Amino acid sequence: MKSHILFAIAISVFGLSVTSSPVSAQEQLSEQANEDVAVQIASAYIAQQKLIRKTAPIHSAEQLAGFLAKTKDTASPIDLLSPVAKARFVDSLRFNETGVTSFYYADIESELNSSQAYELLSTFGLQSTLAFMPKLRVDNAKDREIMTAFSDEVPLLMADHENYWCSSRATCSRDIGSICMSGC
Repeated sequence: MKSHILFAIAISVFGLSVTSSPVSAQEQLSEQANEDVAVQIASAYIAQQKLIRKTAPIHSAEQLAGFLAKTKDTASPIDLLSPVAKARFVDSLRFNETGVTSFYYADIESELNSSQAYELLSTFGLQSTLAFMPKLRVDNAKDREIMTAFSDEVPLLMADHENYWCSSRATCSRDIGSICMSGC
């Protein structure tokens, strides 16, 4: 099943097509090779994202609590948000053994520039989700670089779900302004 999903993603992302018209044996081999490469790329990307989330500075509720206690009197990337937005963001974070499974991003998009958002999301291994936040402010060259890097990322490969949250194991439910991660 997983390989079928990756194959479908790869076909949609890389524009590969499966036609019913007669093709030569060479064309079939070439098409199969393209499909195999696309599946390998998609698989590698998903494995990289899982590793990034698993090894992020904060990838559990316990680590979040420790981080918040440790940084109570010092500045942290979470403090870039207004107090209300910070509380909403922290309350929205859901974790399982793979790391963050969902979070509310609308305040990040409305309050931060792309560099600040990158700094905050990297704390949780969520920087790839910047692709879902095209309305982030761009104040300088670093912001432009970040937005260029992540706007070119293909969201279909991410297997994350914009405007959904992880309501229970392997179940994403509709919630505007949230992202349900592939590890839900």
